[in-house]
Amino acid sequence: MRVSEGVIMNKSLIRGVAIFAAGAATAVLAGEFYPKPPITVEEFQLRANDLLKQVDDLGYYIGKIEDGRIGIYTDPYACVPNPPQPKLPANAVNLWNLTHGAEGLVAMDNSYLMDEGSPVYVLGKCKPFSR
Repeated sequence: MRVSEGVIMNKSLIRGVAIFAAGAATAVLAGEFYPKPPITVEEFQLRANDLLKQVDDLGYYIGKIEDGRIGIYTDPYACVPNPPQPKLPANAVNLWNLTHGAEGLVAMDNSYLMDEGSPVYVLGKCKPFSR
């Protein structure tokens, strides 16, 4: 009788583990179909405005994007007089900085996808001044 009780317990344990694994797999699959929670228009706009400013800030430092590598200046306008910046409407950012910031992020992600380590390097302290 003791042998049969051990067999029943082992079958019960295996069945429990199998049911748990099936439930976990189902939860993972359901999570893949619905990876993000719903969002409101207001929340989307707030997050997008914040992201625009962050990408603009990063684009300010980018000097060169070439072969999946991003060359940055650590203090771009330290060596030359800073030209006056145009007055932009509320929540708008500098298009040049935004474009270069987005291109730099895409290049960085491509480098990570190719498992190439750190794609960012320093070009110098500030941008060269050309007359």
